[in-house]
Amino acid sequence: MPSATFYPSVTSQPVAGEGVLINAADAVNWTNVTTKVTQDYALTTDEGSLTSPNVNSLSPATPPTATDTRLASEFAYANIAAASISGQTKMARGVTLLRTTDNAAITSVIPATATAINSLVCNFRFCDVSYGINSTGGTGAAVYTIDTQLRNDSGAIGSLAQYTSLYDYAGITLYCYRVVSLPVFASLPTVAEVRAAGFGVNFRLGTSDVIETTPYIGLNGLTLTIAWTEAGGRVRPSRARTRLIG
Repeated sequence: MPSATFYPSVTSQPVAGEGVLINAADAVNWTNVTTKVTQDYALTTDEGSLTSPNVNSLSPATPPTATDTRLASEFAYANIAAASISGQTKMARGVTLLRTTDNAAITSVIPATATAINSLVCNFRFCDVSYGINSTGGTGAAVYTIDTQLRNDSGAIGSLAQYTSLYDYAGITLYCYRVVSLPVFASLPTVAEVRAAGFGVNFRLGTSDVIETTPYIGLNGLTLTIAWTEAGGRVRPSRARTRLIG
């Protein structure tokens, strides 16, 4: 069963949400969403890289500030505190998938003759500039959510999104996580949907309590790892020849 990892080469913030990821009335806009969503998915040399998965891998700014230059330079991010009620970003979208190793288009990697998509896993890195916690207010341990839903040419695939929770450890620092093999999508696309131009992933960030959170959270390194079944080749048995000896 072959598999490959792809990144969305085109990312945007549509006017409206799709599927179950409907924009709340006070959902906030993304910054850098067209340029930084897939930043660093394959790099090993800088702070934003997915290959440095340690929690708290970035030291805090001293003194802590509401924005962090590393966040602004490495991540797509949003001022989540501006969402005074819902605590959500607006939905963003990633499409036009290319293989991470060689930039091959997904249609050249997964053939039309494939018989099924067997699994699909989203990977990304989350960051949190913990400005408010333990400095200007808040009581700690906020819960952040990362919501994702697959999409095709017609919009969302399936009726359910994947909701992933991350927890703030109540320190004044820039938190970075590598989220491995999460989420695993329950509503899988068809081979035709995966190969369509509009195939990709919708996503947004949220928080349980805007009072307790930093103003700025973000993500980068977004990839989709897809496993599929190739069409089986039928082998024709050879016809045995019998030689009669008289």
